[in-house]
Amino acid sequence: LDPSLQSLVLKHNNIKQIGSASFQFFPDLVTVDLSNNNLLWIQEKTFEEQRILINLDLSHNRLERITNLTFIGLESLEFLDLTQNQLTEFGHFSFEHLHKLKELKLSFNKISTIDVNAFSGLGHLANLNLGHNLLSRVETSSFSLLSGLVKLHLDNNLIKTLPQGSFSYLHQLRELSISDNPIEENGITKYSFENMDQLSLLSLQGLQLTIIPEDIFKSVSSLNELLLDKNNIENIQEQSFADLSVLQVLSLSHNPTLTKIHPGAFQHNRYLTKIDISSNKALSALPLTLLVSLASLTSLNVSHCSLTSLTLPPVTQWSSLDLRGNPWVCDCH
Repeated sequence: LDPSLQSLVLKHNNIKQIGSASFQFFPDLVTVDLSNNNLLWIQEKTFEEQRILINLDLSHNRLERITNLTFIGLESLEFLDLTQNQLTEFGHFSFEHLHKLKELKLSFNKISTIDVNAFSGLGHLANLNLGHNLLSRVETSSFSLLSGLVKLHLDNNLIKTLPQGSFSYLHQLRELSISDNPIEENGITKYSFENMDQLSLLSLQGLQLTIIPEDIFKSVSSLNELLLDKNNIENIQEQSFADLSVLQVLSLSHNPTLTKIHPGAFQHNRYLTKIDISSNKALSALPLTLLVSLASLTSLNVSHCSLTSLTLPPVTQWSSLDLRGNPWVCDCH
């Protein structure tokens, strides 16, 4: 192979181990794809000569552990994909040499704990995906070294509670997903999202919430998008979204127990452009005044509910209006 090779794709083979000399003579590599193999082990210092490597894909393998010497030499790496392996934990300072890393994908592993020093050295990390693991709690210290993080995915874990200040070190976080976790009753409180005044998107889907906890959004008043689908919310109260004055997108679909939305539930959300209340079969009526003040609304989905009538806001141009699957009663004259 040409020593000046910049891109090496070895995916969909049956490689089980990478030796320390495997890439020794290819210092110009920028991209290495080793996905979809049977990698069990990567010898320490394997990538020691890859000083300008930017993208490393190790996804869909059988890696069980990494150490603080696994990625030594990768001082320019920006994207690391470890999705769908067998990782249960990280060694101390496992990523400490990856000072330029921007995106780290760790979803679909078996990670149950995160050491306080696990993410040491990742000062430039912007995107971290820990979805589909075995995490049972969020330790404030776990993310204490990731002050520059912008996106964090913790969906499909075993998280039961979000203690006070769970994400208090993540001052720059814009997107947070904790969807599809077995959150206990009162497991989320108004203190769970402290010091997150930059948050723009919050996904709380599939948490089996029956109520929207009081003042839960007081610390995240900057939210533009809120996803509350696939819960068991029974009613939306007048003050449920009172702190979200700049909210633009709200999704409440697939809440099978939702029967009531207060007439003033959206009175503080005049910038709403998109609302999804679809697939709520127990919802038979919407208050006449619920939507009338939402002049910015351009997308509304109330499909597959049990509505017989609907009062729309004074919108001149809809980008999407979905009214399917309701037992409408026409009183046109």
